[in-house]
Amino acid sequence: MSRQAVALLATAAALVLAAAVIVVIRAGDPERAGRGSWNDRSPEDVASYWTPERMREASPG
Repeated sequence: MSRQAVALLATAAALVLAAAVIVVIRAGDPERAGRGSWNDRSPEDVASYWTPERMREASPG
């Protein structure tokens, strides 16, 4: 193999490794997948917060 081919192979391997690391970092906790880091409440937590009394308090008028 030529030096150019070895360098190209090493670069490709580094890019594949970097992409895999990014995927692992972005995946994080599988329980929280699909929700942004700003929203760490489960749907059940959100639903239990909005009781009929709070809905009346939050609605205008």
